[in-house]
Amino acid sequence: MWHCPTVKEFIDSAAIQSLHDNALFWNNEVPVEVVLSFAKAHARKTIRDVFPEPQREHIIAACSKAGVDPFDRMSKAYASIVSGEAWVLDRPASLAENGTTFAHYDKHWMTEFREIRRLERVTELYRVNLDTENEVAGKFKIWAA
Repeated sequence: MWHCPTVKEFIDSAAIQSLHDNALFWNNEVPVEVVLSFAKAHARKTIRDVFPEPQREHIIAACSKAGVDPFDRMSKAYASIVSGEAWVLDRPASLAENGTTFAHYDKHWMTEFREIRRLERVTELYRVNLDTENEVAGKFKIWAA
């Protein structure tokens, strides 16, 4: 039988145990390569820093074989170690689509957002819009504890 780690086990085995004022979330509108480049340029840490290769690949395989969504568990664990200010990357087109400053809907981003709200450790959450050149086109506060 395959074992998918619990959220607590994810946190206990994470490469980074806590993030304060430097977390970067994103949704499926932003390519991973852009996220990683942006994170490096702005001294932000992503879920990929917290759960690096090959740990992430092992977790994905074990959880998938156990019938559990590995990204759901990783998202909950990542969101639960974040405090202070955090950012979520998005594309400007999403703003026009939904008419708000809230980030584009994405299953795993919404899982993270629910954890952020539930735990109330994030004091300010900003949506950072990227333009077509992957530069900051706007920064909007979407949550304050």
